[in-house]
Amino acid sequence: MKILLAADGSVHTERAAKHLAWFAGELAKPPEIHLLNVHAPVPYAKAAATAGAEAVNRYHKEECEAALAVGGAVLRGASIAFEQHWVAGDVAKEIDNFAIKNGIDLIVMGSHGHGQLRNLALGSTADAVLRGTQCPVTVVR
Repeated sequence: MKILLAADGSVHTERAAKHLAWFAGELAKPPEIHLLNVHAPVPYAKAAATAGAEAVNRYHKEECEAALAVGGAVLRGASIAFEQHWVAGDVAKEIDNFAIKNGIDLIVMGSHGHGQLRNLALGSTADAVLRGTQCPVTVVR
């Protein structure tokens, strides 16, 4: 079984990682776990061009590694092997693309638990992933 833990570095990622650690322990065979952070691209093309591709890539790498550290610490603490990845782009689309490309069987992610009214105004990453993927998703609150 291949499982993707989508991580944003928040306490919600920590909860999802703890759930995944428990779930992995219940399986007869250890799953292949991928830890992924998707960072939004730099919003202004001129700013990215001025800073240069190397600086933008370094910025994304640093931000993503910091976000991955939260889930990685939980998984390492539970002695669970995993591979970590990061990419810049639209979060929901990149999670789905990763799942398709890597044959993921289950996506696990935390939810910030915003109400429906707030989601109408701001949207919800978990909701966007649920609507945009064919892969089963476990949302941990």
